[in-house]
Amino acid sequence: MKIFLQSLLAITVYIFNSTVSHAQVFNKAPKFGDDLQQVKHYIQQYVKEQNNLISLYGLDLPLYTTGSQLRGGNVVDVWMCYKECWYVFNTSFYDICTHFIFENGKYAYKEETFRNKSEEMLAFSIKSRGYTHKMGDYYFSDTYDYYYKIFTEKEGATWAYHPTDLNKLPADIAATVKKEMEEGRTKANRTNTADLQAKNTEDFQLEPAHYLFINGEDFNEGLALVGVDAYKPVGSRDFGEHKKYGYINENGVFQILPIYAAAYPFKNGFARVRKDLSDDMYFINQSGENIFKSYYNKANDFVEGLAAVMEKDRKYGFIDMNGKRVTQYRYDDVKDFKNGYACVKRGDKWGYINKTGEEVVLPQFEMARDFNEGLAFVTKSGDGKTFHQYIDESFNIVFQLDEESVSNRAQSFVDTEYYDFHNGVVKVLYYNPRQYFAKTETHYYNTKGKQVNTAKGSTAYYGAEVTFVEKEDRGPYSGVLDIKGRWIIKPRFEKIGKFSEGLAKVMLNNNWGYINLKGDVVINKDILQPKGTILHQYPITEAGDFSGGLALVKYNDRYGYMNHDGAWVIAPTYIQACAFKEGIARVRFPGRFEWCYIDKTGKVLRPERR
Repeated sequence: MKIFLQSLLAITVYIFNSTVSHAQVFNKAPKFGDDLQQVKHYIQQYVKEQNNLISLYGLDLPLYTTGSQLRGGNVVDVWMCYKECWYVFNTSFYDICTHFIFENGKYAYKEETFRNKSEEMLAFSIKSRGYTHKMGDYYFSDTYDYYYKIFTEKEGATWAYHPTDLNKLPADIAATVKKEMEEGRTKANRTNTADLQAKNTEDFQLEPAHYLFINGEDFNEGLALVGVDAYKPVGSRDFGEHKKYGYINENGVFQILPIYAAAYPFKNGFARVRKDLSDDMYFINQSGENIFKSYYNKANDFVEGLAAVMEKDRKYGFIDMNGKRVTQYRYDDVKDFKNGYACVKRGDKWGYINKTGEEVVLPQFEMARDFNEGLAFVTKSGDGKTFHQYIDESFNIVFQLDEESVSNRAQSFVDTEYYDFHNGVVKVLYYNPRQYFAKTETHYYNTKGKQVNTAKGSTAYYGAEVTFVEKEDRGPYSGVLDIKGRWIIKPRFEKIGKFSEGLAKVMLNNNWGYINLKGDVVINKDILQPKGTILHQYPITEAGDFSGGLALVKYNDRYGYMNHDGAWVIAPTYIQACAFKEGIARVRFPGRFEWCYIDKTGKVLRPERR
């Protein structure tokens, strides 16, 4: 419990250290330039609240202390100390004293001392916050507007956090900083549309910080959605709390400026956006234009040429790709079109419409799912019974499942892996409602309603053919069965993934490798070593499916990309990474908070912006 509360308090300390003033979050967070008495009141309030929390839980924890002292002249130090603080950045306990320094009655800068913490550890924490421009003992933000300086006091390693004042810096550093600040502002103020590739229609000026992507999505249709702080430079107060979203192209350049409070990736030529969170939603094209000149309470992506939209009366209808309404706004809920039909809900019943808006099946089902391979799962009640059925596209019942065994709860929450047909097979969750602690079982059926695999714990993968991963009888290892229940790959692995590009990931002895369609280990044969064998390379702790000739793999706590031969195409470098999509992947480098985008050679898009 002690560690739990210290961890909880650490979150507060983290927030406390996330603003320009790095002060606590009160009704109004202290910032540089605030009055002495105002900040003293804030600190006293914070200390009181934290000590009350400790007392409330009756825990044997040290209390926060606070006070003030005159450092000489017009300099006042208002301090706050806490022992055994669980510090988020290094997940360790430290004694921390925070000093708010005031000059002439105004909050000027901050110092923070960590007992038993080295200068090297402080430097790592500073760099992880984006202060990577090092000059001597100074670490500057990307905009050079703020900096840290590290030194050692008697009590321990200390960092001082200042707004940049060229008059207070050493002459050689001041000259360099001045030059960098001027060059950065010149670049940020450029309005060359050939460089920005975005129309500056709203007097929006791109800053260097706008290329530090706090959030990022995969590329879709040549553009990637990114989230940036549109107001504050890196290191400034509340950086990252006021995100705006825009879209970059495959050259890493903004094609649509980050001016939206909410936005979604492009799909079928359009993206959904909101200018402000309280605004209605609308569609933009890849030029950022609202060509429909229409606004909606809610909207879905375009699928099969139609999009579901909600009007202000909170009823749904559908529009086409010209923005023209094709159905009435009459539905309480809808699903996207799939295979020519959409599920629609009026009141508490579901039915189906076609692309002209005709209700081909009147709303009558408690549950209705999309058509897949010509069949759709529906649930209907009558005469005190519940019927779980599959209907065809002529809306005739093809077969019915056991009423007493289908998990009603599961139908609502599972994804398309369940209850939807793939390669002529459907996966259904079963349980016995008469048993309080009944286990869920997985059964498989063909399009005639006949059970095709009697196994109750297997996992189906839908590739060119349906295969089943299943454990051997009463054994710890899994293999692969075909649809007739014959072993394709005999049980020998602890885990088996789906085949992709002829290879499937497998785990044995907490080490991942890859097998071919014959079950031969072709990448990382170390997994075949007997338990207890001394290995000469690190195990692969995470492995992804192959896509575009590459698989994302975690090795020695870093992510990289392997080819089909098991060779590193991009060495394990990143602390976070995603699979390639449209030839580009999202990654995060050690010591950096922002997302970057790389191509298949590992080259960073717009490296000068990092």
